Amino acid sequence: MPTENTAKAESHFVKGLDGVIASQTVLSLVDGANSKLYYRGVPVEELASQSSFEETVFFLWEGKFPTSPELVAFKKQLAQYRAVPVEVLNILKTFPKTAHPMGVLRSMVSVLGIFDKDGDKQDPETMKRQALRLTASLPTLMAAFFRIRQGKEMIPPDQNLSQAGDFLYMMHGTAPA
Repeated sequence: MPTENTAKAESHFVKGLDGVIASQTVLSLVDGANSKLYYRGVPVEELASQSSFEETVFFLWEGKFPTSPELVAFKKQLAQYRAVPVEVLNILKTFPKTAHPMGVLRSMVSVLGIFDKDGDKQDPETMKRQALRLTASLPTLMAAFFRIRQGKEMIPPDQNLSQAGDFLYMMHGTAPA
């Protein structure tokens, strides 16, 4: 028999997530009524048209756009984390070619965590390095899986390209123009 509290909860049931706050954040705002998405108050269309991937990530993490020296340093940091251990790539090769890319992505995040010697640490410096590693290496893994599905050899990352440019290079074998 339902309790009074259960009956109250059932009478306020709302289908789906309408009106449900999953979390509050200063990073983004979804204005569904006006079909707008903002990151730190900047419309996503503006970020997409006027900022590189690296500039946008820096902006999200640091709350400001990078200076030229900061951007150069940040790009260098990301580039150094693009390569993934061969053991991780070998695991990726065992996945069915029919696996959904989102399932592969989710699984590979866990695999990367297993191979991270500091995976259980939660200090700010370690967490920042882990965020850099994930941001840099997930495109490498997804490009590799794209090629595996096509029966092609994986292409290692090129640290001289931008993050987006390298992703396209690793997928298709040619650097973007």
